[in-house]
Amino acid sequence: MIEIAEAPAPARPYMPTKAATEDWCSPPEIVDVVRSIFGGRIDLDPASNPHSIVAAEREIWLPSWAEGREVPARVKVGDGIAMTWSGNVFTNPPYGYALDAFMDRSVRAAKSDESANVIMLAPCKTSRKCWQRTVPKARAVCFLDGRVTFLLPGGGRASATFSSALVLWTRDRELLHRFAWYLDDKHGHVVFTR
Repeated sequence: MIEIAEAPAPARPYMPTKAATEDWCSPPEIVDVVRSIFGGRIDLDPASNPHSIVAAEREIWLPSWAEGREVPARVKVGDGIAMTWSGNVFTNPPYGYALDAFMDRSVRAAKSDESANVIMLAPCKTSRKCWQRTVPKARAVCFLDGRVTFLLPGGGRASATFSSALVLWTRDRELLHRFAWYLDDKHGHVVFTR
């Protein structure tokens, strides 16, 4: 009798794990360079949270972040995508399903009568439809060296499991030059999209 060996179980497919928190805050090395690009001032952070160190002139928190907390005067509570974006905007939005809406909103803010200058810290997920739809409408992208080490609530840090980029949507030619000056070969590689 011929003995037939059992086939090994198929490998389990890769499934990303859900983070314990969505409050992965921009680290100081990113905030400092964005502030320098903007000439020292960040006017709006439309995806802020109580743990953020961005300290923009205006911040928008989701209602869930404001529950049980004293909300600073510079903070509005609501949907950051639905509110007006103006001036120099820096956003590190949630990287889940809301990312698509924030990327679309960044394009609209720069192209509309709002004339915002938007820099987004975004995951480099070039196969995502929102990336393919919105990044070609940006003026430049800086593919950051290494992995970003985000700040976590409570003061800890955690490294991203993916590469990140700073994406610039603007009509301001001088800002485009500053973006390249502060980032290219210092923090990553800048690519002009048009």
